[in-house]
Amino acid sequence: MDDLSPFHTPAHLMGNARLVKEGKNTVLDLNGHDQWV
Repeated sequence: MDDLSPFHTPAHLMGNARLVKEGKNTVLDLNGHDQWV
């Protein structure tokens, strides 16, 4: 997953986390169980 902010922080999604569209944005959907960013 690429960080498009000025900080360019490396990140990986693990578990059942997923990216979803919310309006014009893409957001990270976490259900609170067994996900790591």
